[in-house]
Amino acid sequence: MSGRTPYQSFAIIASEMRKYGEAGNWEKSAEIAAQMNTLLRSGKLPAPQAADREAIAAVLAEIAALTERAGPLKEDIARLLAAFGDTP
Repeated sequence: MSGRTPYQSFAIIASEMRKYGEAGNWEKSAEIAAQMNTLLRSGKLPAPQAADREAIAAVLAEIAALTERAGPLKEDIARLLAAFGDTP
């Protein structure tokens, strides 16, 4: 990862997460999201600097895009479950 800040690398990972989700590979996308969450909560990322704003904005944009894509899927699943009625 030469020449990249940790947040730039994080943005690349977020882009991969979105690409997997858009391709319908939600399992891989969720796996990447879990890894990102672990990294964020680990405290291993340095405090963001002003130069990291663009990369952080890119990460948030990728998450927003994936969330938008997943919304209709969630609604479709809810309709499918409702179609089955009250099943044990």
